[in-house]
Amino acid sequence: MINSPSQSFSAHFVTRWAIIVIAMCTVLDLVLVLCVGIQYARSTIWSKPDEPLQIRSSYVNLDVLYANTNISASRHGPIMSHARAFAQVSSAEPDRVYPSYSGREIRKEGILPLYERRLLVTPEISTIASFRVLDFGMESCSFAVAVPPKNQTTDFISGPQGNGTVTLDVWSLQVEGALDLRDLSWKTRPRSRSFLGPLTVSYGAIRQMPKFPCRSQSYQTVEISCSTPECNVDVLGVGAEVSSLYMYQYQTV
Repeated sequence: MINSPSQSFSAHFVTRWAIIVIAMCTVLDLVLVLCVGIQYARSTIWSKPDEPLQIRSSYVNLDVLYANTNISASRHGPIMSHARAFAQVSSAEPDRVYPSYSGREIRKEGILPLYERRLLVTPEISTIASFRVLDFGMESCSFAVAVPPKNQTTDFISGPQGNGTVTLDVWSLQVEGALDLRDLSWKTRPRSRSFLGPLTVSYGAIRQMPKFPCRSQSYQTVEISCSTPECNVDVLGVGAEVSSLYMYQYQTV
């Protein structure tokens, strides 16, 4: 049976458009695959490693409110906060990453890590602590250290005079976000720093540094080191009570 010219034209027309549609779908698939590949490369290969997330404020425009009105703020006493991270670094072992929160406690729920804050300072070892400034309008900070009497603690303090009193140097580190303890060593610790002041540590006393401005919700990261070659401090803080190194915040509004 011989097809009529109109039937042949119709078959060629359908075939031609089918090929065009298939080609367009193939091109569209290739474009979609290319877009997915570019997005994946941007999020993995081309992304900046460990790029810190921006810290969003929970107190938006409160500073404007207090600045443009005659609101009389209620008075509050200082608040105390503990470090979010505590770690040691050693110049004698520049590549060593010290384990954090290595203490464990056995409870009925299982083995739980202890919230220990160990202030360990020797001529080779420094302690790095990272604090988060709490609340709004409490933006005057001061670091302090508390040590029980010598006959009531296993904490150890030894200085050049042998009288249980040591002066340490406190350095402010330029760290924008939270401190990453997984790769923290003497070699990888933040290099940019400024001297904040001396801090005296002694048995049976709470010693406090002068106040300094601290922006709300910012991270205040410090490195504690010996100010003299003859110093050895090992002070342990556990739980939420005042112990070891901590930070006071004072009202500013």
